[in-house]
Amino acid sequence: MKENRLVNVIFDQIEADTAETIASEAQAHGLSVDEYLKSLLARPNGVDLRRRGMEEVHAADVRDRLVTFAEDWNRPEADIYDEDPAR
Repeated sequence: MKENRLVNVIFDQIEADTAETIASEAQAHGLSVDEYLKSLLARPNGVDLRRRGMEEVHAADVRDRLVTFAEDWNRPEADIYDEDPAR
């Protein structure tokens, strides 16, 4: 319930023409609106791909090609790959 109120507050701040532009850009990049917006944000636990010279289109292509690995990569036993090798 609390989450719905937060979403409504956020949506109230976005004008229709802005939402349409975002949806069009997401579609042009072959992404959902959520994926597109996330691609624009620097994630605190992620890699800033723009700083590394990777544009959204290239990142989307890489994500699409790696989706087949997602199920295996997200298994709990794959967490070992997230550990710091220097430990």
